[in-house]
Amino acid sequence: MRIILNFADRPDREKLISFIYDTISISDELYAKQLHDNGLALRMEKAIRRYKPFVFSVPYKSGKNGNGYAVKISLEDSIPELIYHFIAGLSQSSPSKVRVINRLVSFDTKHQFFLISPVVVSDCQGYRPVYLTDPYDSRYSEILKSNLINKYIALQGHPPVNNDIEFLWHETRPAVQKYKCKSLPALWGSICLRGSVELIRIAYNMGIGNKNGAGFGMLELQTNFS
Repeated sequence: MRIILNFADRPDREKLISFIYDTISISDELYAKQLHDNGLALRMEKAIRRYKPFVFSVPYKSGKNGNGYAVKISLEDSIPELIYHFIAGLSQSSPSKVRVINRLVSFDTKHQFFLISPVVVSDCQGYRPVYLTDPYDSRYSEILKSNLINKYIALQGHPPVNNDIEFLWHETRPAVQKYKCKSLPALWGSICLRGSVELIRIAYNMGIGNKNGAGFGMLELQTNFS
């Protein structure tokens, strides 16, 4: 499910993160805390990976005179509790600021997207994450693929039937994003995803790359792609 929120002033990333959890907390405080602390947990060999079942865009100009800001939020639609509590919280807090997008997306084995929030990709094999910046590097694609598979397993409890997926980039440009007093190397661009329908759906609903719950890696369909 995709929701558009409208704000009078441009909200920063930390404000948007707080807004999401605070909104859910209005409906169910315990659920909001569990989502914040645990997300979707996947126990790995040496660690527990946690994924947030939502992602949001960067703010963009909106309104008749372009004097307001809008943000798109994507919620994983196979989690009814998430959808219910977020909508219930919005209805009690700021119903005039909300527009729900009910467009159903029929996923196929090939889709063209563009990023509406930049993607960050980190290699966490060592003690500290190493942020990758070259989308044409094979390691970059390996991490994106592994990330989507892990999200799917954390959500569904089993691996996808088909885990083959290709990432075909074009019109990319690097960016530096501020988050928690750090400067993170990131990437804007368009991307064609080709392969597993299950993983393409996860990418659309939950984002690609790392830190999706902090507003990184949200995709939008490029409808004029042939």
